[in-house]
Amino acid sequence: MSDVRVTQVSDRFIDEFVYEGVESDLMGVSDARRMLHIFNSQGESRAILVNGKPVAFVGVFAVNECVGQIWGFFNTSIQKNLKSIMTALKGLLLMTVAENRFHRLQAVCKDGSDKAHNLITHFGFEKEGVLRAFGTNRENFVMYSRIIGGV
Repeated sequence: MSDVRVTQVSDRFIDEFVYEGVESDLMGVSDARRMLHIFNSQGESRAILVNGKPVAFVGVFAVNECVGQIWGFFNTSIQKNLKSIMTALKGLLLMTVAENRFHRLQAVCKDGSDKAHNLITHFGFEKEGVLRAFGTNRENFVMYSRIIGGV
């Protein structure tokens, strides 16, 4: 059985992160390491480790005092421990809601990424629309939101 832990992000974990393509599907970026450093400096972030190796990074940063932007990078190793990792992600989402005064959480992913869509909607996010030419290479992205406490 694998040891799944959630911990603070460190430069060492970012440097050890293996870019295997899943995070490209989810975020649509080609430089995950650079983006992880940027996101890690802008808000709360956590590393998900399996047997001491980073397989995912997740976090939230404040768009404003009421809106949080959720982000995540995952490598293909998550498939082997999906149930444990999903439980950890659910706990992190609940903690984010409890610790902040966000009434809206939002997430974006590259248009056409079924894996990202499934992950995001699994946690109660609803599709809002398409962000045209949003990516660095003018790719379309999809915006999702989750309203906390109803509308």
